Amino acid sequence: MCNAFLPIIPPKGRVVNVSSVACHLKNFSSQSLVSAITSPQLDIPKLTTMIESYLTLLRTGIDPSTHGWPNNCYSVTKAAVTALTAILARQYPDKLINSCCPGWVDTDMGSKASGAGTRPPKSVDEGARIPVRLAVGDAQNVSGAFWENKSISDKGWGMVSTW
Repeated sequence: MCNAFLPIIPPKGRVVNVSSVACHLKNFSSQSLVSAITSPQLDIPKLTTMIESYLTLLRTGIDPSTHGWPNNCYSVTKAAVTALTAILARQYPDKLINSCCPGWVDTDMGSKASGAGTRPPKSVDEGARIPVRLAVGDAQNVSGAFWENKSISDKGWGMVSTW
């Protein structure tokens, strides 16, 4: 979608990709993977190759975590979304392109994530605060960053974070 729409989005237009705390680099046990996915030289073909190597491990029955990947696909996909955000921000410096974690939101998915029947602490409106801020509010002219609150329960408007 980004490839289709970014060329026609006007200067200072915005893109907000929804990521998750699952993207945090602490979920990778390989420093070389962390360096590659955060490299300023990373581009879409290189990111695609990285994800294809992950998928190859899965397809061949090899546990990707033994090669430094996070131990679940969700974390890998959210790390890829966050890395793609940085790539696109470099490619389109006239636009504001960011990713964010909305937190633990009371949705069908959020409720199932607890596994214990605990209700997530944030309403849908509260979970929308960071994405809405980045879409139409004060994004502080920041692009290519990952935004989150201090915890997935916090109901604030988010801040730039090292993912």
